[in-house]
Amino acid sequence: MWTTWQNIEIAKSKKGAFQDFGIYQIRATNRNSNVIPIQRLNGVGVLGILYIGRSGFRNQNTARTVARRLSEFVMEGHSGGITYGLAYAVLNKNPDFSGHSLEVQAKFLQDADIEKSEAMALREYFLKFAELPPFNSAFPNKKSFK
Repeated sequence: MWTTWQNIEIAKSKKGAFQDFGIYQIRATNRNSNVIPIQRLNGVGVLGILYIGRSGFRNQNTARTVARRLSEFVMEGHSGGITYGLAYAVLNKNPDFSGHSLEVQAKFLQDADIEKSEAMALREYFLKFAELPPFNSAFPNKKSFK
């Protein structure tokens, strides 16, 4: 079950509720806290999903929880965050995105379900919009899309 949406700054906190393992989705909200819809090839993403990702695994001893991955995203420590960081100045020139904030929701899972759930979430998004979320650059498992 997905958590409620939270501001990414709160969610990435070391003392926050996102110190667990699973998958997550990031979206943008405007200054009035309204979701910013995203125009896609095959419709409008009314949930405004910008990125779908996953944590590491409990058995890896790297502590790459959802909160840690969110911190990496904000600090441009992985590909989605790097792309968002590059797009940030352009987005802020758009009246819809000017002064936007990022929100995140997560689904906490057992290690065995994390990769499969991320692939399924990306596959569902792709089948609906004929493309990945804007800041995702690759399918985690291309075979799962056939």
